[in-house]
Formats: sequence, C-alpha cells, structure tokens
Amino acid sequence: MGYDRWEHQDEAVRCFMKREKGILEMATGTGKTRTAIRIIQELYDRREVDQVLVITYGNDLLDQWYRELLMRCTEALLFRWYGEHNEFSRFMLTEGAQKILLVSRDGERIRSVLRRMRRQGERTLLIFDEVHGAGSAAFRETAGPELQNFRFRLGLSATPIREFDEAGTEFLEREIGPVIFRFGLADAIRKGILCS
Repeated sequence: MGYDRWEHQDEAVRCFMKREKGILEMATGTGKTRTAIRIIQELYDRREVDQVLVITYGNDLLDQWYRELLMRCTEALLFRWYGEHNEFSRFMLTEGAQKILLVSRDGERIRSVLRRMRRQGERTLLIFDEVHGAGSAAFRETAGPELQNFRFRLGLSATPIREFDEAGTEFLEREIGPVIFRFGLADAIRKGILCS
C-alpha cells in the first residue's frame, strides 16, 4: 500500500476539529483552501455550523475561493460581498440552508458583517485566508473586538508571523488562535508535492 502525499490535510482537519480555533501554517501549493473546505464540510456534516464567512483581501483571491467552493461545496448557497458583488442582505435573509459568504477584509464592510452576525456566532465558522493580513493595525481596530463572539475561527497562511509587528502577531494568536498545524516547504518537498 502506497502512502498518501495529501495525508497532511487529514491531520490539519483533525487538529482544527479538536481545537475549534487556530492557524494552519501550510506552504503555498499544499492545499490550504481544500483543507479549509474539508473543515467546512466536516462542520456541516456534524451540524455544528449553519454558515461560514470566508474573509480575505483582494478580488482575485475571493474569486478563486468562489470557484473552488462551487466545485467542492455544492450543498451550500454561496454569496459574495466584494468588488461589484453585494449579496450580504440576501445572505442574511436566507434561512434554513447551509450558506457561505465571501467577504473582503475591508474595514467598515467587515466590521458591519461581524457586528450583524454576532448573535449567530456560536454556529458560524470564520475563515481568514492570508491570515497574516488580519493582524494589521486597521483590522485590529475595526474588527478585532467582534471576533470573540464566534466559536469557530480558522486562519490560513504560509507565513502567519508578522515580521516587525509583534502586536499584530499577538493579536492573531489571541483572537484567531495559535498555529495548530505546520506543513512547510521542506515537508512538501519531502512528500513530492513541491519540487526543490
């Protein structure tokens, strides 16, 4: 029987399900997005969440998430609030269905989303892609106070430590969680996922 080069994703899912919050530090190309989608599916299968917020910066990255979710998370209804998309009201009005909102990390927008959803925080998964960006002073000020209202908080990054910003790194560890799983470049090369 051969080994599974993607078994690190299974371990990452197990780590998150046990802790309910924390950061997956995984090298680029090792499946952070797919691992996060597996966590979404697991939480939906266990009926522990009703909705998911995918929070990141940049329309290209949010569009990439949208395409991946369309292919891999077919049971959930997808909504977007970034760029020219403004489906937040529809997302909030939709009841009785698994639903996912892709939202830009822009200051006032994300503060509004988190404030309006705080009552559903116990049954909401927050996913912060490129989580290191959520350690910025602007994000800490606008959205930081709201994060404690949400039970499930997942951060994704190849480089979660904010260089020369100890306060930002401490914020990520306190509000989103510590690094709970690591799969770096050397691991990926050793497994044959990436080439040297």
